[in-house]
Amino acid sequence: MLGTEQVVVVVGGGSFGVAVAVVVVGGGGAVVCLIVGGGWWWWWLVLVLVLVLLLVLVLVLVLVLVLVLLVLALVLMVVMVVKVLLLLLVVVLVVVVLVLVLVFVIVVSVLLFLLHLIIIILRRRRCRRGRRGRRRRRRPRPPRHPRPPRPPRPPRPPRPRRRRVVVIVLVVVGIVAQKKVEWCGVGFRHVLLIGANSVVSFVANPLCDIAVGTVIMIASIIVMCLIIVMCVCQAQPYHYQQS
Repeated sequence: MLGTEQVVVVVGGGSFGVAVAVVVVGGGGAVVCLIVGGGWWWWWLVLVLVLVLLLVLVLVLVLVLVLVLLVLALVLMVVMVVKVLLLLLVVVLVVVVLVLVLVFVIVVSVLLFLLHLIIIILRRRRCRRGRRGRRRRRRPRPPRHPRPPRPPRPPRPPRPRRRRVVVIVLVVVGIVAQKKVEWCGVGFRHVLLIGANSVVSFVANPLCDIAVGTVIMIASIIVMCLIIVMCVCQAQPYHYQQS
């Protein structure tokens, strides 16, 4: 394709997950969305498997749409108006897909977390019922060899209360690499943007991690859209750049 193509890579997320979006601006588009869950609970494995299946379906649909857009771009000879329309279509598609995946992840995470809490509560109740039943059934038997009474233990000093601390560190890095490579008469501008990266140390509640990761990924989507708009405003045909 003749003209300037923009490649935008956005990486965002934290310990909740990582969102990677790649958008090729100019004539057609390619979108890759990957979310990997993290955690120390067994139900994260189920969440990751469900996400993998969902992402495979999303990628297949996106690839089909990209092929259709490329065919349309080649047929219409990539006019600037068509470029802008196709770009807007790709941006809307990226935002819709990412929002749907984020909503799905949040809903599944909350449901699994509640299921995990219910299982813990049921286990504790069963343990208490079992202990009470055993105490009622078993009768204390007198010891065969009586032992001498033990001396009383000294009182233990009161333990200091452990405070639950939530530490949130946000690191925002701007454009770290920008290259322009010419290959076969086509100019490519590669922009690598790391939107945000979070290091979350939490003890109180894993929902804090989920909320932080969600906010960071939404911020990454907004930054990606802004970068795409800037790329469109700066896009010029290749022969103008040579002159």
